[in-house]
Order: sequence, then structure tokens, then C-alpha cells
Amino acid sequence: MQPRTLALIIAVTILLNSALLIALTGQGGGGAGNAHPPTWPQKLSVNFPTADYVATTNSFVAVASQNKITVLGWDGALLSETVIQEEVTRLVGGGDYIIFATSTLVGAVEPRTGCTCWSKTVSGIIYLGVEETTSTLYALYRSGDHYYLLILDLASGEELNGPYDLGRYAYLRSRNSLTTVIREGGDLGIYSRGTLLTWITGQGFHSAWPFPELGLIIASKSGGGSTSPQLYFYDLGFNLEFTIDLPNLGTCYEGLEIDDLATDGETLMVYYICTDAYYYVSYYRHYILGLNMQGEELYRQYIGETNSNYGGKQSGNTKKILESSCFGSLYIDQGYWTPIIQLYKGATIARFAQGHASLSQNKLAILTGEQVWLTSIPFSPSLEASVKLASSLDEVFLRAGGPVREVSLAVDLLGTVGIVELEAPNPPVGLSVSIEPSSGSPPFTATLTIQASDSLVEGDGWISIVAKANGVPLKTLLLKVKVEDAPSLIKRSTYQTTNDLRTLTTAPCYQYLSESGYVNVSYRHPFPVEVGWGGALQAVYIDGEAPAPLYATFKHYDSYKGPSEMWSKQLIVYDGEAYHVAWQSDLADEASSLTEVHINIEDYVERGEENYFIVALAANSESAPTQGAWWKLRGTLWSTYYFMVYSKDVLVVRGLDEGQTVQVYLSDGTLIGQATCQAGSDTVTIQVTEGSLTPRNTCYFKIFPVDRGTWQSDIMTVYGGDILTFSG
Repeated sequence: MQPRTLALIIAVTILLNSALLIALTGQGGGGAGNAHPPTWPQKLSVNFPTADYVATTNSFVAVASQNKITVLGWDGALLSETVIQEEVTRLVGGGDYIIFATSTLVGAVEPRTGCTCWSKTVSGIIYLGVEETTSTLYALYRSGDHYYLLILDLASGEELNGPYDLGRYAYLRSRNSLTTVIREGGDLGIYSRGTLLTWITGQGFHSAWPFPELGLIIASKSGGGSTSPQLYFYDLGFNLEFTIDLPNLGTCYEGLEIDDLATDGETLMVYYICTDAYYYVSYYRHYILGLNMQGEELYRQYIGETNSNYGGKQSGNTKKILESSCFGSLYIDQGYWTPIIQLYKGATIARFAQGHASLSQNKLAILTGEQVWLTSIPFSPSLEASVKLASSLDEVFLRAGGPVREVSLAVDLLGTVGIVELEAPNPPVGLSVSIEPSSGSPPFTATLTIQASDSLVEGDGWISIVAKANGVPLKTLLLKVKVEDAPSLIKRSTYQTTNDLRTLTTAPCYQYLSESGYVNVSYRHPFPVEVGWGGALQAVYIDGEAPAPLYATFKHYDSYKGPSEMWSKQLIVYDGEAYHVAWQSDLADEASSLTEVHINIEDYVERGEENYFIVALAANSESAPTQGAWWKLRGTLWSTYYFMVYSKDVLVVRGLDEGQTVQVYLSDGTLIGQATCQAGSDTVTIQVTEGSLTPRNTCYFKIFPVDRGTWQSDIMTVYGGDILTFSG
């Protein structure tokens, strides 16, 4: 067997109504001409004599040439240039950023300005996956003979999770808001927003792909010899729906692997690598097959061959199939064969001399020798539109056999399109899902209704909500569903605490010290007293859903005897522009033993953001005596220092039906508050007896009517501001 001409393998899949599939494949030079553009309408070409990689978003085209990244608009206009300290080895478009990797770095570039937003040292990166809707970056790298997964925030580079040791084999793919990871042993991990959702173990998978817009996760098992490869189809509740056997190809005695895959829910495009051996050399034959959802072959395209001496396997960590269902950019890595652009279902073929390409919606950028072609593939004008899809809840709690739950959906649009359709494809087994209305002209609202069957077991699942125009998916939203087997209250606290402190003063005569569980804010000897203030600064993130009123709390004491009006104890809030005194007390006031304070900060803070608080000592006169000029603080609930923000004497209960009443009792049976759910809402806000949740207490709840009776919870610890969701 003679090695065939080496070639670059690229494949493109466009997901449309009719399962339109595009493949960039090839078997060497010749044919239709090595430098001809595609037959669909051209936009333009730009000279890049040394271009190595191209990456795109729907707004930008980035080209890497050695250690320089050049960013263009799709009109060819130069937007920015960035010089990286090392040669670029990976390039990805994601959200509003261009992500790059070198032999030792990973980082992000702002396309419009060329500024490097962040970079960090990570050696050996072989694959970058981007969840665009969650702004999460998954970096797969190799160290020694093991693969590792590091998860980063796309905008800041902050490490969200990892690194995780995946063993001596790994496969990773990201799409929209889901990521699938295969580790050594064939276990399948599913991630979203940098958080592991589940592991499916013991199956021996080779590769896997998420398709949240179809409500599917597809995993493959390898074949070879007389064994056919298989595909396993899971819903977003991680239930196995069905499996299919794929064509065997007949002669792959050493193994048959599925190295990439795309689907529109009606057909599959599958990339095969078939392995044979002759003496001490392994030969790898590459194919693309089109299949229906039963695994029956529709077409077959032979790509070419490599061997273990020349070219290697070319598997795993390069994306062979580019796909776009309007979720933004996906990408390929530097490949190996001369590509052929082949539009399945009737298009002609055009060849290029070397291959690197990137696809965003219907916009395709291709490196062709010393040029980058910027082309567009003609399909629906709705691809130029951008849908905004939002839900009133991120998480829904249900009881098996319990009542229907409703979630409000809001649809808005940037661009021109007619009707937007809403679907919830392939919901997890046991969940009934409907959307009303299921279509409309944006902006409009719709109601998603969900009900769990009697037989559904406890657990978590996800529902995909997809917005389409002319059958083209434009936006996908994932909604988490948590199922309980009996009525329950799921509690989420909104209070926040911190003991991470920094010094902030207006003069050197102020300081704070941490000692024996306290924070001591004091005059600092021997500096002269200056009028001003100083102490301990702390940042507190305030939950965006924390109900009003917000309070801060701590305990404090001092031993200052006077004179009065010389020193003050203060709580100062910084709002980004000015410092505001939210509370103050004369140091001469009686506080020789621990005194608990609760301070209303509602007028000084912003929810959903970090807020800055300073516990300070303030001098009102330069002649203030320094003897005893200190005060000590610790937490309200625990015998160490922390600063606490909470919602005083208020609770929120969600997941109710119209007319249901919630009563809150202390553990001794004292009723401290109640409220009834009104028409058009599933939520009540309960103001409880003054001081009963300042900041916490042990309570139980009664809710009625529930199944024609009254449901009572167990006794639980409840904090002011807790949000409880009823799954009854």
C-alpha cells in the first residue's frame, strides 16, 4: 500500500431546514483548479503571504501570521493588529473576543482595539472550546502523557475550575452553552458555565458532541473488524433515548473511530478514521459519510490516507466539521489535505491549495495560498438577524405528578425578520413541555409550561428553548429543571458575608489589625491625629434578587471614656463615586460590652454588583486624645470577624399556585408571617414579625391547599432574604 497525497481535511456543516451540509474535504491538487474561489457569490480577498490560521465571529475575521494577529471586518477593513510574544498555535473566535494560544500561553484579544485583554501561562494547549452564551473557555492541554482540562472565564481569564487530570486520552467539544468531555476509560463529562453537570461512566465512549438546540448529546463508540461503531443519543436529562449502529466499512481491522460529527436532527454528517496495519506501519483512511437518523448511509466521500510514518493519524484535537446553526463562530485547526469545498445537495466543487477555514453563520473565511477569501453562502436573510431570548427563571422546581409550572419567555430582535418560532425540542423523558404562543413577531412574550409525570424520579435535567426564523435556529436558552418526588421547599439564601479585608485610610494615623477573632480599628501611633477616617475595607457582592430592605450587621465594643465628639465609629459605603456614612456612633457612647448593630443600607448599595464597605475610626478634631482610641468588631452570629449583609425580616416563596397561602412559624409554634398568592403570580413576599429574622431563626412552613390539605415542612434554619421555591 502506497501512501496517498497528503491533504487537509476540513468539513463544514450548515444546519438548515433541509439539512444542508457543506464539507471542505480533498484528496490532493488538481481537479477544479487549486486557487479558484467557491461558486457562490464572492465578497473579497485579502493578501496574507504568511497566514497560518483564521478565526471568525459574525463581526470579525482574525488571521494569525506567526506571532501577529490581524483583525478585519467582513468588508476587509483593517480593525487592529496585535503582536504576541510567541508564535500563535491556536486561534478561536468567541463572543466579542479572539482567543489565541501559543506553546506556553493562552489569552484573549479585543478585536476592535487589538488590546490583549488577558493572558496566562498554560503550556501544551491542543484544543480550545468556547461556550459563547455563557462566556466560558475550555482549554485542553497535554503535559507528559496526560491531558488536562482548565476552565476559564472568557472575558477576564479567571480560572473557574480545574485543572482536571483526564488521563492519557481526552476529547472535547463545546457548543452554545454545553461542553462534552471524554476522559481516559471512555467516561463522558457534561459541563455548562464551567460547572460539571454529570459524568456518564462505564460506557467506553471515544467522542461526544453537545447539540443543545436539538435537546441532544451524542456520543460514539469505536468499531473495527466485524464490530460496527455506534452512536448513543441522550436527552438533556442525561437519559439514553436510543442507539444506532453505523456502517462498518468492512476492512478496518485495527479500528474504526468517529472523529467528528454534525447533525440537524434529520441527517448526520460523520467523519470516519479507518485504521489498518501492514508490518510495522499503521495506515489511516479518512471518510465523510452522510447518514439518516437510523444510521443508513446516504452518501460517502473518501478523503485520503496518512500513515504512522508520514502525517500520523490526524485525529481527536482538530475539528474536521465546521458547523453553523447561527450560534456564532466555530473553527478548524491546521489540517493536512488540499481541501475541496463541497456543498452537499447540489452544489459544485471548488479546490484550494492549502487549507484553513472558519465559519460564522453564513460567512466563511478560507486561507487560500497567500490570500484569505471572505465569502458568504447564500441562505436565509434571517441569518443577519440576532434574537434575544430571556426567561423569568433560570431554574424550575417540580414535583413528580405535581402541578404545572410556568416560566415567562421574552423574545426580542436586532435586525429584520418576520416570524420567530419557539420550540423546546426533545425534552427529558417524563417532562411534558409546551410553549404558548409558539411563534410571534418580536418583541413578544410567551409562556413555557412544564409538568413532571408521576413516574419521574428525583434528579436534575435541562430543557432547551430554541428561537428559530424560517427554520434556522438563532438562539438557544438552557433552563434547569429539578424534580422532587414529594412536595418540598428548596431554600436559596441571599445573605452575604466576608472577612477579606484591606486597609483604606485618609491619613497615616489610622489602621486596623486582626487579632483573636476580632478586627481592631484604631489610632496608629506615633502619627499625629488628622481629621479624617480610616479602617478596614471589604467588598461584598449583593445578590441581584435579595429582597428589600437590605441591612448590614456586626457586633462591636470599645473602652474609650471621653471626651465626647472627638472620635466616631463609622460604617462608610463607597458607591463608585463618593463615600457615604451609613452609620456612626460617638466613640464615647456606652459600648464597653459587645453591642449588636443592624444598619439599613438600602439607599447606598446596588444589587447584582460588588459593593464596598469600610468599618472606620474617624477623628473630628486634631486635638482628639489618643488614649483608648480604638474599637473592636466581630460577626453577629459567629465568634470571629465577618461582615454580613442580609435582608431584614423578609422572605420570598416561589412556585405557588393562585390562592395558596404560606404561613411561617418559629420552631416553638409562633406564627410570624403569612401571605397568599395572587392571580397572575407564583410568588409571595412575606414580611415577618419585627426582629424574628434579624438575621436568622429556626422555622417551619405551612402551605395550603396542597392536594386538598395542608403541607408542612421540616424545621429549618432560615435567614432574612431567603428565597424558597415550592415544588408541590
